[in-house]
Amino acid sequence: MNSPFRVIGKSFARLDARVIVSGKEVYGTDFAMQGMLHGKLIQSPIASGEILSIDIERAMAMPGVYAVVTAKDIPAQRYGSFVKDMEVFASQRVNFVGQPVAAVVARTVEEAEEAVRAVDIKYKELPGVFTTE
Repeated sequence: MNSPFRVIGKSFARLDARVIVSGKEVYGTDFAMQGMLHGKLIQSPIASGEILSIDIERAMAMPGVYAVVTAKDIPAQRYGSFVKDMEVFASQRVNFVGQPVAAVVARTVEEAEEAVRAVDIKYKELPGVFTTE
């Protein structure tokens, strides 16, 4: 079938395909600088709930941890592609599994991951909304 279009409906080779499949492509996680810090998100494990408390003391006392950032630490600014209804970190409630609740900044990835496990977040789980009804 002949198409009057030059691009629509056609296959094209990716210009970066060769470097990607060869393993030579450099991604953000491949990049490192001396003295660079590493961050890890703490995400909601539940679909819907109130955040009752966030205790960061154990994480902050760990070696290599520079900061644990929550909604209390940043301006109450909302964002979103079309509707500005998302917070950087959930402040009072979570609305989906994986919603960012806090972040840990540490000297190494391993220290950041360990500190994530040390942050104690208490939730009151609420019924999730899974249908339009």
